[in-house]
Formats: sequence, structure tokens, C-alpha cells
Amino acid sequence: MLEKINRLTKTKKGIYGYRRKVAEKYRSLFDFKTEIVKSFGTKHLSTALRLHKEMDRWFGSVIATKGYRISDPTSSPKEKVLTAVKDLQERNLYPHDLPKIDVLSEPETLKAFLQGAQITSEMAEIKKSGKISSVKQGELVAQMKGNEFHSHAKYLTERSLLKAHLQNKYTDWPLAQADMLNPDVDTGTDTYVPPQCVWDDNDLEVIKYRVMLGEIDVTPDPTWSDVMYNYLKKNMGKRRNEDQRNKHENATKSFCERLGSSLSKGMKTPLSSLDRTSLEAFCEEEWPNASTRDRACRSYQAMLNSWNTYNPTQAVENHFKIIISENQSNIEHDTQDVRSMTREEWLLFWGGLEKLEDAEMKIIGMLCAYCGCPAGEAAGLVRDDLKLKINSPHIVFRSNEYRYFGKGRLERVTPLVEPLLSVIINYIETDYAGGELLFPRYAVGKHVSAERSSALAKLVVNKRSKDKRLLRPYSLRHTFKDRYQAAKVDPSLGQYLMGHKTRGSSAIHERYGTGRTPDGLVLAMNAIVAVTEHGYFEEYD
Repeated sequence: MLEKINRLTKTKKGIYGYRRKVAEKYRSLFDFKTEIVKSFGTKHLSTALRLHKEMDRWFGSVIATKGYRISDPTSSPKEKVLTAVKDLQERNLYPHDLPKIDVLSEPETLKAFLQGAQITSEMAEIKKSGKISSVKQGELVAQMKGNEFHSHAKYLTERSLLKAHLQNKYTDWPLAQADMLNPDVDTGTDTYVPPQCVWDDNDLEVIKYRVMLGEIDVTPDPTWSDVMYNYLKKNMGKRRNEDQRNKHENATKSFCERLGSSLSKGMKTPLSSLDRTSLEAFCEEEWPNASTRDRACRSYQAMLNSWNTYNPTQAVENHFKIIISENQSNIEHDTQDVRSMTREEWLLFWGGLEKLEDAEMKIIGMLCAYCGCPAGEAAGLVRDDLKLKINSPHIVFRSNEYRYFGKGRLERVTPLVEPLLSVIINYIETDYAGGELLFPRYAVGKHVSAERSSALAKLVVNKRSKDKRLLRPYSLRHTFKDRYQAAKVDPSLGQYLMGHKTRGSSAIHERYGTGRTPDGLVLAMNAIVAVTEHGYFEEYD
């Protein structure tokens, strides 16, 4: 009978005991012992069997208390694992996202980490003494804000709270009641943990805890940022000197961030969420000329190809391959580029905007028409970019977390004049929903570029059927150029208002981009708005 009872031992003198090997992954829970050995001090088999059960239960509870199972964990549902990871990421509690502190860290980083530990220790001691003022506590908390140690401490605290919650959730209450009645068990200590049931591997909270423990190792979904850094790493060695490498790195980052600004989560957008429709719409809006668009798409394609080559287990579909293929038919067609709108077409577009019930798109379209900005720049405006309660109301076009101004684009101040000023004020007072984004529906998310282009395209009326040049929403920028030229606005000032980075426009930026009242710009914008005829349009018999 004895041979059939695992872990029950018997000495030559007939004394029963317990011996159990500890798997390597569990040894840290048992002071790194390789075996658990205990004498029961009895020759009675019935007593030994009772103690044997208690030892098994104790061993299992120690493991369960830490979130493990004695048997191998079953595979947790993938969708629940991903849900747990997403929640932890949003709360800055995902282990992979914690600041990395190791021997390779910069001395300043290590120093700051140790200072954080010292401040935390000081806070604990003062709090323990009960002699801490709210002012002093506030000072210490302020010092800790943003510190790497604070991030780790927060993580450990949240993990401990979740563990305590799960321990209570999975308490074996009948055995817990028995413990309370057992005089040999001190249930009042901080170290006491009530006997545990086996944790459910399908429980989202259990999965979350095991992710935090590192028991469930989830490789984060690769992001567009990962693609960029992979490309830089694999191609940097091809540059012959440091200046070339720096130039290449800056240009590559700017180019990647240009696309990232149109994605739902910026540079951190998972590659799995990229879709061809949105990418295609972005490329068409950024590069109306098909040949230029082809070159840009081939660069993006090369980056994704590089990622797939060096990361085969995380390879993704390269949508740019199809975009390039479908764009080939447009290259010859676009040799004459996008044309401006005639006066009649421009007025028809403006009239269509005035009838729109979509308040957000109405303002975006008006900004494109009167300011000559791309739809993406208008849609990405935040409330702080809009300056209405000053002597010279204006908009500040600049990079933010939703939109990035890449190489060749100029951050600028654009005056708001009538009739656009009144329309925008009315929008803020009646239709603006509050929040950071002025136009949340069209600023971020899947397909927003396509939706913007589609909505504006419906308002474009082609009155020149014999003109082979393209007429599309981007024509508004060409029209703005014709209008500022007709108004005899200085070319450098006109380039500045359009956001084109040139030597002349950069000089204007230095003059007006520092927060001064842009009175000179107001005069220019009023002159542009007053234009009644612009550009040359060939007449056909």
C-alpha cells in the first residue's frame, strides 16, 4: 500500500514522513529548496495519511497563492490574453513597457532610480512615525512623479493588490474555517494566506495577474514604430560616415512619422490594424501626383519588407505592394498634375460646404478653401490651436500627437478673417463637443483619410470637361496659390501661409511664428479673400 502513496516515506524504525521534489520554476517559493522533507513523528499509518494530505494541501496552496497551478497551466484563450495586455498597457502596468533598469542603463538613469527608492523609503519612515504634514507629503510625491522607481513601485503595488484580491476570490472557505478553529494555525499574521482553490485559467483577472508575473509571456504586437527602428538598424551601416547616417536617420524618422500621424494610435499603431483603404487614402492626400506617390509608397514597402525579412514570425501583409500596383495606371494620367478650380468651381464648392449638415466636415472644408491647408492638417487641429479671444484671431498649424509636420512642412500662424471667422465662432458655440480635438470624427481612427477625401470630393464640381488635368479636393491648395498671386501677396508670405518651407517662408516664420500679433498676415488674408478672379484657364472652342 505504501508504495502506491506518492511522497509518503517510512524510516527503518517505522516513522512516517513526507518527501517531495520541487520543480525548478517553483523553488523560489520554497526558499530555493530542491526538496520538501518532513518527519511526521508517528508510526500510525492513519495519522500519517492525514498529515500527508495536509502537506499536499499546504504545498498546493503556496503555489496557488502565487498564481500558479501544480499541474501545467492550460492555454488561456488568446482573445482574453490580448484583452488583459491591452488593459495593462492603457494603465501603464504592462511589464514590457516598464522602464528598463540594468547594468547597461545610463548612470543618470540609475542615479534617478536610486533617488526614487530613497524618497520612497523616506516617505515610508515618516508615514510610519505619523509626523508627516500634507505639505511635506506633497513635496515628496512631486519629486517621485515620473521617476523610473515610481513606475516600478506602482506596478508592484498594483500586482500585490490584484494578488490579494485573487487570494480572497479563490479562498477555500471550508478549509479556511477549519484553519480558524485550529489552535496550531495563527490566522492573524500578515503572512497568513487562507487555503486556496485552484485558480481558473480562463478567468480574465487570473490571466492579467499571470501576465504581470511573466508566467504568460506575450510578445507585444509589432507597431509602426518597430518597423521604423528595424529599418534604421538594418540600413544604418550602409551610410559611410556619421553625417550621412544622421541625415538618413532624421529623414527616415520624419518620413515614418508622416504616416504615423494619420494612424489611429500614431507610431504605436499595431501593424495588424493597418488597412489598405486608409493607407491608400493617406498616400493620395499626401502625394496627389501619382509619380511622387509611387516613390513614397515604394519606400514604405521597402520598410515593411525589411521588417518581414528580419521578423518572419511577426510578418504582416504589405499593403503597399497592392497600392503601388493599382497606382501604376495613374502615373501617366497625372503627368499634368492637379489643376486649380475656376472661380465658378470654387464658388460651387463653397456653396456646397454652406449646405452641409456635417458641422465638422463643413469647417474642415472651409479651412482648406480659405487657408490653403491640406485636409489632414485641418482635421488634426486641437482646441489650443485656435486663438479667438485676442485682437487678431488666428489658427496655429503645428505638430501634435495626432498629426506630424514632416520635412518640408512649416508650422505657421494663419489669421482668421471673415467670413470664416464667424463660421468658426458659431461652430465652437453650437457644435463643438469639447475635448482636445476640434474635429474628433475626422482626426484619428481607421478610414478617416478616406472619409475626409470622399466627403470633400462630393462637393467638387468639374465645369471643364475638356481639361485633362485632375480636379479633386487637393485642388483647393492650387487654387489658394492662384488667389494669393492674384491678390499680389508677396510670394514668400504666400508660401508661408501654405506651409511650404522655403528660405523666404522660413524668414516669415521667424517674424510671425513667435506669438506676435500677426497684423501683416491679416492684411494679406483679407486681400486673398477679396479676390474675385484668379488664374488663367484656357478656353476651348
